[in-house]
Amino acid sequence: MFFLNNESIEDDSAKIALYTYAFKYGDGLFETIRVYKGKILHLNEHLTRLFTGMYYLKYRFHEEKFQTDIERAIFRMIDLYQLYHARLRLQVFRRESILPAEFILEAESIEEYFTTTQPYSLTSYRLMPLHFSPVSGFKTTYRLPYQLANMYAREKGFDEAILWSSESAAETSNHNLFIVKKKHIYTPPLQAGCLNGIMRMQIIRLCQKLEIPLSETHISEKDLQNADEIFLTNALRGIIPVWRYEDIVHENPQYLITNYLKQNFLQILEIKTS
Repeated sequence: MFFLNNESIEDDSAKIALYTYAFKYGDGLFETIRVYKGKILHLNEHLTRLFTGMYYLKYRFHEEKFQTDIERAIFRMIDLYQLYHARLRLQVFRRESILPAEFILEAESIEEYFTTTQPYSLTSYRLMPLHFSPVSGFKTTYRLPYQLANMYAREKGFDEAILWSSESAAETSNHNLFIVKKKHIYTPPLQAGCLNGIMRMQIIRLCQKLEIPLSETHISEKDLQNADEIFLTNALRGIIPVWRYEDIVHENPQYLITNYLKQNFLQILEIKTS
């Protein structure tokens, strides 16, 4: 299921020229957007992050028209394919630096995930450290560290791997990272080189609402080893508890804080999508 700009195209006829900058240089941005019960979640936040990145990378586009075209394509795709639970991948690209921005919208039906995803196991991947930069908070199409971290985790028998920025954990190969110690939540700051994740933003706001202390601070190896709980977040799967980090297994974990956040997030979600 694809849309190229505002045109629906079949999978086997989707074509992009080989000279496109996104293909040659990794010059592109993307957003992974969740459709839940036929409703689009956090669309404004996704588009705000996307457009901010486009401005920084000096894309040529008219924001109001571009947003209208994207929203029209999303709603047409949901209606055309009767999407209920789905993953949308919205990617912007340019064929050359002087040419206007274009977008590709891809859809894939998925399971519910928010309540069905099982706890994860984590390892660490340190061969390609992340670094803070003006674009590190955006989802760029340069994904090599994350791809290699994913491959490393699978080879070692783990679900995902933590990427590091110097001596601080930054994020995992597909998620933002949180730990809990004595009912206080900690997450790496954006200066650690992690993504400014949409679900990360939701968790920070939710903790403020629930009056749960949360600090954005560097997380060390020792912090991970001594954490009472570890959990991950992204827009697709929501909040995911972690049952194992390296050789440290949480025996009979209750995930008290993690489950409390998850329950409150799902309650808000049901209100928004009812």
